[in-house]
Amino acid sequence: MNSFPQWFIEKRRFAENFIEKAPEPKYGLKLDWNKFRLSAEKYYRTMDIDDLPPEVKGSLQNLVFPFSKNIAANIVHVNETLVYEKIIREMVPRGVEIINIEDAIRKYDWLKNYWFRAFPLTLNKLSAIHGAYSKGGAFIHVGENIKVKKPISSCFVVASSRYAQLSHSIVIAEPGSEIHILTGCTAPLTVQGSLHAGLTEVYVKRNA
Repeated sequence: MNSFPQWFIEKRRFAENFIEKAPEPKYGLKLDWNKFRLSAEKYYRTMDIDDLPPEVKGSLQNLVFPFSKNIAANIVHVNETLVYEKIIREMVPRGVEIINIEDAIRKYDWLKNYWFRAFPLTLNKLSAIHGAYSKGGAFIHVGENIKVKKPISSCFVVASSRYAQLSHSIVIAEPGSEIHILTGCTAPLTVQGSLHAGLTEVYVKRNA
């Protein structure tokens, strides 16, 4: 946490302190958080999607679109780690940035104006836990009047049992811009008792 800006550290602390007094979610199953791990095995980055571990690659193949030749960019997170990223510059113009969310938080102080702005951190216990412990996710920013005609793929793989994947992504489409996002979550058949509770905040500005 020491490498993160102060605003982010403070928001994390606030969320952590709010967990105990937060109400349970109104919908869905009641979760026993003691059964989940908030960290899991690390997977290493690869330059070729075909070099991903077989169980990860097999799960992604069920989604189909990460292997499409008709996408402008492809991002794959396994557990809490960005393991694969490919951006086809002929399809992604200058003024489009696609990076890991943690790198974006360190890079842009103004992200404090977007973090949990579209979704209330204090909504319930799940949102507070997410705010306190989220790891991984994508930051996608499209500059003003820039148009990305082909889709950007962002996929998440839960590769460990009894693991809570709490990814947080932020997409910002500036005025007059255009972007198409394909996203999905999957897991190998051997994974049991895990959870994907990702949150994506999408900010679509005027005429975007």
